[in-house]
Amino acid sequence: MTRAFTARRILDLRPAIEQIADRLLDELPHRAGQDGTVDLLEHYAYPLSITVICRLVGIPAVDLERWREWGGDLVSMRPERLQHSFPVMIDYCHQLIEQRRAALRDDLLSELIRAQDDDGGRLSDTETVTMVLTLVLAGHETSTHLIGNGTAALLTHPDQLARLKGNPALLPRAVHELMRWCGSVQVARLRYAVEDLEIAGTRVARGDAVQPVLVSANFDPRHWPGRRARWRSPGCWPATRISRSRTAIRRGNAPTCRAVGG
Repeated sequence: MTRAFTARRILDLRPAIEQIADRLLDELPHRAGQDGTVDLLEHYAYPLSITVICRLVGIPAVDLERWREWGGDLVSMRPERLQHSFPVMIDYCHQLIEQRRAALRDDLLSELIRAQDDDGGRLSDTETVTMVLTLVLAGHETSTHLIGNGTAALLTHPDQLARLKGNPALLPRAVHELMRWCGSVQVARLRYAVEDLEIAGTRVARGDAVQPVLVSANFDPRHWPGRRARWRSPGCWPATRISRSRTAIRRGNAPTCRAVGG
């Protein structure tokens, strides 16, 4: 997977991403209601995220709205919606794989089809479908809500917003801090203990489920000593703080699971 999804591939998309972002921003004034407000998620964050991830993977632009609807079904976690959407998504991915296998292109799906694992065997169609579903659904939902959360954080901390406007070079650091402060992923998937063990004084029996809570780790006062009280004060959040480690997607300094494309 990492051979196909590289940082270089992401960088190559940067001009296209900037063009999409600029177009959506230019359209925002025309999306505003009579009171002058506009829905940032609806008219900017969602379109930007789904367009970029689908272009990266190789999903046709005409199908973006379908993927957006499927993503909404996933987030809803409503069985009656999931039991309909998941079979349709899987069938769609199988058909797209067959189309791409017949005519490979310069996109991630084509690279996945070409990719071989360490033993020299090609990815199965089931593995490729799983990769596509994970990338598109998880990729656009997390990015969308980070844009929304980050915008809200900066609007409610005008001093930090002014600092970034005055020094755009601080933006990369701010993005990392926003991922820690108001990241869109709250918990990691369930893990199951393979043996009896103890975690921070709590006994965990073999077979027990363990739910890592990322947001708790990102506000752990043991990692950020002396700052717990200040977090409760809205005006004391330094957007450009250097995040020594965060678990917005993975653990910062010693990842147990590395985000692809990074």
